[in-house]
Amino acid sequence: MVHKIEKINVAHEVMGHLIDQILSGEIKAGEKFPSENELAESFGVSRLTIRTALTKLETLGLIETKVGKGSYVKERKFANIMAFPSQILSQYTELYPYVKEFRIEIEQICVAHVIDRASDEELLQFSRLADQMMEAAKANDVERFNQIDYQFHYCLIEMSGNPLYRLVYATIKGLITQVSVLHVNYMINNLENGLVKAALIHCELVDLVIARDKAAAIENVANLLFVSHDIDPTDIHLNK
Repeated sequence: MVHKIEKINVAHEVMGHLIDQILSGEIKAGEKFPSENELAESFGVSRLTIRTALTKLETLGLIETKVGKGSYVKERKFANIMAFPSQILSQYTELYPYVKEFRIEIEQICVAHVIDRASDEELLQFSRLADQMMEAAKANDVERFNQIDYQFHYCLIEMSGNPLYRLVYATIKGLITQVSVLHVNYMINNLENGLVKAALIHCELVDLVIARDKAAAIENVANLLFVSHDIDPTDIHLNK
């Protein structure tokens, strides 16, 4: 039931009520929101207030607005919900040098869980992503390679079965992506066939995970995250 609101920050209050309805499932994923006029009448506020609240919800990744069609609830995925804080965190360049350490630790933990928990179907998808990375590398499609790179590692995190790992990883997607791009560029500029070599290490990890070789897979994660590529830590930062 919607109640009329009389507080000062009405847009924030409206947004709070709508978030509650989304998270409770009262308004389901894919469902269309009432029109701005209908919401304004229900809450007893102006259309401008409603528009402001909906804009904030879209920024948070909870809804999407389609021109001429209205606003719809997005599927409740961590990646959608954490898109905005991820964008904010990606601007903190002083955190870049710490990304490597974080990723090594969390992904080594996750790869061990994956070997214990992942289904054959999940591993097949994991393998397909590695194949796609290799295809992009051979085509020298750096942008495509970088896109699949994050998908590959997020897939690894998902297969661990721990939703908190997924939440944290999605929260710092921006940081991970920024540093990964710097690393990939370093390999391209400093190693012969650097992009293909980067893809090859990903393929090797898939093989080890499918073979359920936990010790070797954990070691491979460290290689994958540029520990053994003889990269100076100062290079994994913004270009100066």
